[in-house]
Amino acid sequence: MTKQFVVSVAYALWMAGASSGLAASASLVKLTVSKSENKDYKEKKGEAKHPRVAAVRSKETGETVSYTIDAFNVSGQALANVEIHWGVLINLPGKPLRVESGKQSCDLKPGQKFSFEAGPIEIRSKAGQIEGYSVEVRMDGKVVASDIQPADIKGRIEALQDKRAQPRK
Repeated sequence: MTKQFVVSVAYALWMAGASSGLAASASLVKLTVSKSENKDYKEKKGEAKHPRVAAVRSKETGETVSYTIDAFNVSGQALANVEIHWGVLINLPGKPLRVESGKQSCDLKPGQKFSFEAGPIEIRSKAGQIEGYSVEVRMDGKVVASDIQPADIKGRIEALQDKRAQPRK
């Protein structure tokens, strides 16, 4: 085998991947997801049992989680109609699993970054927890970047959303 033949075969394989959209779409957008947690203290007012006391105040602890999602155009071309779909699966003790989700749309110039915050997502107690998240960047209906933690969470989120979307009998 000659060196030129090997280079020609490598170039042909690269072009085949690029023409099918696999190599080209995988490198259009860089996606980063970062999580931040906040503990909130809210004052809760209630009626007093004693007639002289107008209100009783107690502190209720809650926790919120937010995700900062950054989509960065790493290609040399403008990207139109970019959609970022996100979903978070939340597990609260004694309650059914819950999904918080949303979608953001943008156009990205070469080298431009689009950032937004998904949340705050209220957990309401120390025992509640985030099971995971799924973030996908789509162009023309095709996924060009994703961050899914843990790997099986996307299917669990979609199954729960499908179950909730079905009409009740």
